[in-house]
Amino acid sequence: MKKIFTLFAAVMVAATMFAGEFGILVNGKTYYAGEPAGQFEGFDQFLSHVPVVAGDYLQLCDAGNDYVTWAVDLNTASVAGFTRNGDKYDVTTSGCFDFYIKIKDRQDELYIGPGSVDCGAGVDISGQGGGQGGEQGGGQGGQGGDDLSESGEGYNFALIGSIGGDWNITEVKEEYTFDERGRWTGTLGAHPQKPGASYVVIQDHIGNQYKTKGWQGEDAKKVTLYWANGFEDSNVWQLPADQTLYLIMRSCRYKGEIVVESVDQATYNAYTIDWGNTQGVEENVVVEKARKEFVNGQLRIVRGDKVFDATGREIK
Repeated sequence: MKKIFTLFAAVMVAATMFAGEFGILVNGKTYYAGEPAGQFEGFDQFLSHVPVVAGDYLQLCDAGNDYVTWAVDLNTASVAGFTRNGDKYDVTTSGCFDFYIKIKDRQDELYIGPGSVDCGAGVDISGQGGGQGGEQGGGQGGQGGDDLSESGEGYNFALIGSIGGDWNITEVKEEYTFDERGRWTGTLGAHPQKPGASYVVIQDHIGNQYKTKGWQGEDAKKVTLYWANGFEDSNVWQLPADQTLYLIMRSCRYKGEIVVESVDQATYNAYTIDWGNTQGVEENVVVEKARKEFVNGQLRIVRGDKVFDATGREIK
């Protein structure tokens, strides 16, 4: 009797595991179905042909289970330009690629290789699910749910993406980091496939990314970037390449919204963000620079004779 039960349970587990319709979801919106691709080294494989653009994010997706999404580790032989970031994959390359979703008991992985065929059009699944699943589960996104945002003071924020001489910057670097007055100035290199244009998002030093909701157009001078924890239709900000830019944060919330504007040099020079308010200030006198201190193990922000906690609240 015990053997019969074990066999029955194994059959049920296998049937459940492969009842899904696995594919790749791009930017929480466009689904590219996978086709069964046989077995390889004990893995059951599903193959999707997917076009991507630097700045996209990807997730594994089960269309047969309310479009639940998740992520697994990347196979180490995968091509460059893709990085797992929690329950999604960040993209810093462009083109058509083959995605092999590889299924094996507690060893699932994703292999990404060069595109072997022309990529077709995906299916827009907006409003048809896209729930969280896999190892990471839930989490609060850039829209909906509880407000997890707090003052951006005390955090570092930097441009990443198609910037500088290296067009796929994926980590916070000093030369692309906004200063304590909420400003950044410098020159961005062009995307290799788009002369004269750079495509950027913002990332904090914890690894959270902030992206636009939808395409902002090529001439957008002021944009709002949202904490990109899986919300639909996240996108990049296009900025002109090979010319000096002056960017200021009009407001900044950690795990919230960041309003950034491209301004002239005079505005840039006079600007200092007010971390406690929604808008910054422009003035002729530079506000005293804040410094960080730890008091009894707690982060404190000191500006002049005022002391603030990590959320931007003044401590009397």
